[in-house]
Amino acid sequence: MQQYKKNSQKIFIAIISLLLIISSLIYLLTDRSRAKYFTGTELKATNLELSDSLGLPTNIAYINKALFIIDASPISNDNQVKVYDPYINKYITSFGKNGSGPGEYTGLWSISQKVNDENILVLYDLVESRITMLQINNLNNVKIDTMITLKEGTPLSPVVVNDSTIFSNGGSLKKGRYAEYDFNGNLKEYVGELLPGKRTEVPVPIHQEASIGKLKVSPDGKHIVLTSLNSDYIDIYNNIGSLVRRIEGPKKLNPQYNIKIIDGKPKLTYANTKTILCYIDATLTNNRIFALFSGEELHGATGGSIIHVFDMKGDFVKTYTVKEKLGGICIDHQNKRLYALQNEPVPDVLMYNLE
Repeated sequence: MQQYKKNSQKIFIAIISLLLIISSLIYLLTDRSRAKYFTGTELKATNLELSDSLGLPTNIAYINKALFIIDASPISNDNQVKVYDPYINKYITSFGKNGSGPGEYTGLWSISQKVNDENILVLYDLVESRITMLQINNLNNVKIDTMITLKEGTPLSPVVVNDSTIFSNGGSLKKGRYAEYDFNGNLKEYVGELLPGKRTEVPVPIHQEASIGKLKVSPDGKHIVLTSLNSDYIDIYNNIGSLVRRIEGPKKLNPQYNIKIIDGKPKLTYANTKTILCYIDATLTNNRIFALFSGEELHGATGGSIIHVFDMKGDFVKTYTVKEKLGGICIDHQNKRLYALQNEPVPDVLMYNLE
């Protein structure tokens, strides 16, 4: 009997030792897997020296061989959209005064290109819920093409994908991950799946609001990519609305938020949470996702210095790091150049050559 007990103890100790070894290996492999998101190729910045003409740049797009920048606090002539030639660092023109009339903007929020048409610039006014499409064949004579008011939800980053369809994420969607609108501004359908972590008592629109980030469409229109500011998941959809892949980022964070009851209704709040700022912006080629990651606490965050690269299957490709704190990015894929907004120490535009 005593020998049996000794043998049992030895087996028990061996099992525990084996489990500890397995746990250590899993931890090491997980830690190594996470490390790839924070170390990588360091990119060197070239300063385009545009600070003399920028007040508070908030969004940037590379379209038709030019840089278009939304300036929330223009320092001259009140025009909110600045246009530059990035190859000779030359200011070209500006347009878009404050106001609610045609060609005017109350709350200019996002900027993009109509899919498969580099001559159509798409601006979105969040306050007016209005898309303005502009002809930019001649950069010095930009003309309004179409204006569309989106009539439901709170669209945040709408993209015009063809002559009848607009996709946008939003903070007041009743279900899904994003919405499809027609050219009359009517919501046609909800598309996709909520991000994980919705509690039973939390209304869908609040969870949607906490999941907000950027919606981007690949230049060929085949993929829709959604990021989140308060979660490090990235969703990839095909152009018929099927989820291709939900990428889990380095921290695997569900949307981070609390609920506060105000006047008997639940409202979203970030009070008393150490919310991590995740994906600030993203830019796409036909086969790559470049996602700008922060990792700082939301309160006091100054930007992102890490760029995660994935393919359109959702597989991790590589990480780029920069020394600067960036607030927005876009890409000239033909010349392998990444452009980025910097607001500190002074507002400016930076260029990075990708190897």
